[in-house]
Amino acid sequence: MDKEKKDIILYNIRQFLNENQELKDMNIQCLIIDKNNNKNGIAIASNEEYIVTIDIENYECEYSQEWEYDIDINLFRHLENKMNIEFITPQYHSLIWKKIESIEFLDYFSHKEGMQKYLEYCKNEEITQEFLEQECDTDLTDIMKYSKDYIADNNGIMEMSRTKYQEENEIRYITFTLGYDLINEMLTKPDTADPLECDTAYDFCDYLARKFIKTDYYKNMKHSTYEMLQEWISDNQEIIQSEYLCYSHKDNKCIIETGKRNNEPVSLVEHCFKDGTKEYIIAFNYEVDDKKVNWGYGYYYGNDLKRAKEDFEKVKAGGNLADTFKEENKKKHKERER
Repeated sequence: MDKEKKDIILYNIRQFLNENQELKDMNIQCLIIDKNNNKNGIAIASNEEYIVTIDIENYECEYSQEWEYDIDINLFRHLENKMNIEFITPQYHSLIWKKIESIEFLDYFSHKEGMQKYLEYCKNEEITQEFLEQECDTDLTDIMKYSKDYIADNNGIMEMSRTKYQEENEIRYITFTLGYDLINEMLTKPDTADPLECDTAYDFCDYLARKFIKTDYYKNMKHSTYEMLQEWISDNQEIIQSEYLCYSHKDNKCIIETGKRNNEPVSLVEHCFKDGTKEYIIAFNYEVDDKKVNWGYGYYYGNDLKRAKEDFEKVKAGGNLADTFKEENKKKHKERER
């Protein structure tokens, strides 16, 4: 439903409440609309004493007190019957969460598909335990553990979503492939000073795996994960090497991005200092060896990453930063020989 139609319905409900003496102190908590018929829907309003369910077509009302309010009938049933949540307050979410957790056996709910639809809504809208506790100043139990998208362990305790479970399995596979195959030489080569301890090497591979699955390489379904991982490593070899040097504390300069200006190699470098501050450099004629990142000359941006990225795009397009620095004459941007 578009915002204009929803706002009109909410306005009409508010007018209805205001025109009724016993309803005017109520606040609208939820609006559920039939996805195929905007005139068919349910509004839920409440005050400190009652919860009222309003049929938005004929404005008939049903009253309940909170202790007797049935979310299976008043919410899950409608969601199961092709209605969608169009508006809902954190306070009504909090009520639902408390009601679900108060039920000893989930088989109590007749409309389990409706409950799963509600849990899916919470997931998509990022309605979390932490958010509701902060918004409503209350303590809640995380009911997302009851989602069918969650995996239970042997004791019946819900641990993680099925999607998350599959993702973590994939990360473990990628981590193993990196450590024992694709970058094994980097991790164990004697002339890289001291090779990483096993735990540290694993953590570095895990870091790379989590970085890889966010890339377009991983999303390419035309090739296997292994093939795309090989290609990603090949295309980002210098970046990964510099990250390895930083991770193993051999250097404090890490390449963020690489490119060329008229066949001249150029990179965007992050330089981390011991006091926690950072400096960003556009480095020309750079190279990465087994000990550190080097470059011929560079333009220095202090901690202004945004500006450094903007100028790096200009460089890759063939731009001359010397002219830009001369025009601006800003002390924080200096050209230095390394």
